[in-house]
Amino acid sequence: MYMLKIGAWISFIVGAILLVLAIIVPESMVGLVLGAIACFAAGGFNLWFYHYFAPTMRNLPKPEGMENEDITSLRGSWKMGGAMRKQSISKMESATATLKEMNRSNRLREYGDKAEAEVMAIRDTGQLINFDPILEFDLRIVPAEGEAYHVAGYRQVVSKIILPRITMGSTYSAFVDPDDPSSLFINWQ
Repeated sequence: MYMLKIGAWISFIVGAILLVLAIIVPESMVGLVLGAIACFAAGGFNLWFYHYFAPTMRNLPKPEGMENEDITSLRGSWKMGGAMRKQSISKMESATATLKEMNRSNRLREYGDKAEAEVMAIRDTGQLINFDPILEFDLRIVPAEGEAYHVAGYRQVVSKIILPRITMGSTYSAFVDPDDPSSLFINWQ
């Protein structure tokens, strides 16, 4: 209910700004004045509703068979629906995973040893980050110094734009963590 009151004051403020603009810019006076009137009307309606109907809505009888906890949980889910909450959490997890991957790849580009990565096998994991697929690779890594080795099950987000260029048997530049040879980043370009 407090959102109605805040919305009303915002409508009044926007209406006042539109009136000031109508005075400053006389060419667009009619449209701005009509906009200001609409904002004032919306704000007035919100305040009227808040003061006259909101108190009676708070005192409505509780539905039969519902305990206080049930009503509280209903109010909480009304503010942010369960599906919307799950979707928001999913988006935050996706953003966090993207940032972690970016930090890891930047660290490896700066401090990692250069190597060549030959793609031996490609599998789609069915997972997406920002609508780009996470692919799983079996790789043959040839470091600049040392012997070649295999890495199975390496996962990396691959842009859909680059995806058609990745083929089995192709070789790409890579950056390998000197402390953990299985931690690497492949530069697909």
